[in-house]
Amino acid sequence: MKKIYFLLLTLLISAVSFGQGTESFDGFTETGSSYTDGTFTGDNASWTFVQSRGDQSITGKSIMLGRNRTPQAELYSGTISGGIGTISFNYQRAFGTDVNLNILVNDIVVGTVVSTDNTIQNSGTITVNQPGDVVIKLTSVNNSDGQVTIDDITWTGFTGTATPSLSVSTPSNNQVYASGTTNVDVTFATANTNAGDQVNITVNGGTTSLDVSSPFSVPTLDGESYSALVELVDASSTVLDSETIMFSVEFPCGLQIGTITSTCDAETLGVDAYTTTIDFTGGGTSTYVINTTGGTGNVDVSGGNNPSVDATGTITITGYGDDTGYTVDIIGDVLNSSCNFSININNPTCVPAATCPGVGAVIVTEIMKNPSAVGDGDGEYFEVYNTTATPIDMIGWIISDDGSNSHTIGASLVVPAMGYAVLGINADMMANGGIPVDYEYSSYALSNGADEINLVCGATTIDAVAYTDGAFPDTAGAAMELSTMNLNATDNDNGANWANAITDLGTGDFGTPGTINANTLSVDTFENTSFSIYPNPASNGFVNITTTSNEAINVTVFDILGKQVISQTINNNRLDVSNLNTGVYILKLNQNGAITTKKLVIK
Repeated sequence: MKKIYFLLLTLLISAVSFGQGTESFDGFTETGSSYTDGTFTGDNASWTFVQSRGDQSITGKSIMLGRNRTPQAELYSGTISGGIGTISFNYQRAFGTDVNLNILVNDIVVGTVVSTDNTIQNSGTITVNQPGDVVIKLTSVNNSDGQVTIDDITWTGFTGTATPSLSVSTPSNNQVYASGTTNVDVTFATANTNAGDQVNITVNGGTTSLDVSSPFSVPTLDGESYSALVELVDASSTVLDSETIMFSVEFPCGLQIGTITSTCDAETLGVDAYTTTIDFTGGGTSTYVINTTGGTGNVDVSGGNNPSVDATGTITITGYGDDTGYTVDIIGDVLNSSCNFSININNPTCVPAATCPGVGAVIVTEIMKNPSAVGDGDGEYFEVYNTTATPIDMIGWIISDDGSNSHTIGASLVVPAMGYAVLGINADMMANGGIPVDYEYSSYALSNGADEINLVCGATTIDAVAYTDGAFPDTAGAAMELSTMNLNATDNDNGANWANAITDLGTGDFGTPGTINANTLSVDTFENTSFSIYPNPASNGFVNITTTSNEAINVTVFDILGKQVISQTINNNRLDVSNLNTGVYILKLNQNGAITTKKLVIK
């Protein structure tokens, strides 16, 4: 009998002590400052860590949970048998953001600790009273809460009666939902309940909903705040545990931004002021604060154009030069609006009206499209040649590639009489010795595949050259290419890296090194087809395009930023422009190989 009693006592002691434990983090081997995920075997349990690091210390080894991590940082144990009576640990705010840390057992919040400074603190004894198998978890209440270093976790085994508990998981306290949210689900969990226990919920002090299940849906309205009292009660309506959750739904942002237009006040070689107009609708529902970058801009909302008062109108902003873009911030009154957004304003290129020579006066001669040619990895440039006896300034000309890339030359670029200029990017210009004009065109990059180069002055295409893909050198003879570091034609007299260019406007042949073929542009072909566009300006949603030929016309329309907005083939001489906003556009017209560009104004 004595042996049996001793055996039972030993088993009882073992069962109780099995639920006790500590964690010193000596088995946590991470030492770096990078956030990582992993597992380790601890003093009395296995542990999993998410987005944590090991370069912070309280005593010896410690673990630090990250902030604003994806997924959210956390530390949790493997299954611990024997339950938990109490738990405690040391913690410290790691950096400058305050700590707000939840302690959970079996995903039920059993305690929360905070810290507003960097002193080492103890959680105190947190009563759990959870029998059976348990999992301990530590994670911040919000992902944005401060990094926290944790050490010296201690827990006791369950020895008493389990306490019924309640935990609300969503919404988090003081959570704000977007405008238009019509229902918010209150999600909760209970533990250690008995027969007859139930959950009741009271919203904003109104009628209590009895014996509800999770999730419980709360109808919501824009701009309203809510308080949900969630109570776990027994059969006699005695409250066993409770939690109050505050949440709200933000007001709508009724203000809508329409067309944004920046127009040059002047067009000179210097810095020119420009005016930006921002169309809006949905005003008159809140008081709006409108600021510009640095507060240097003059925001004019006079004359019936104030979004705080007027339903529709136009905000006008002045005070910036064409060398500077800026940001407009629009903020509504939080008492009735959730509007809080920024608009980036790109500065226009304000240059004098271009002086346009005849077609073929400036032509594209040499094209180099080998990406491995120079150290910057681009290896792309092209060269233009002035075929006239008079210098030509290309300021105001537009360079494009028949696609989304487009650039207006905003500074003086004089191509000497019978001379040439190289247009490229970055290190492509580093070996340009002997070339009269060096112009770095940083916003243009040729493709290593098929591409094209268009030179447009006013509404006239001066030259347009296309080439197809090929190796370097191009053995297929479909593009002009030069050797790696030699930029002018005389460096390639052997013709090893020369091939044919295919021009949109003709059939030029650059097969003779160092010379310009006079037939580069088939001017006759270009001029024999006459295009007319009307009405221009257009305000009724369409324009008519007529020619001397009855064949179909391929029409491509670009906005002033070079973005393609229309591409279609028309057979009835009418182009639908009803989807275009007010502004200036460039039309590229192609009929049976005859190509021109026209300016189109939409009113």
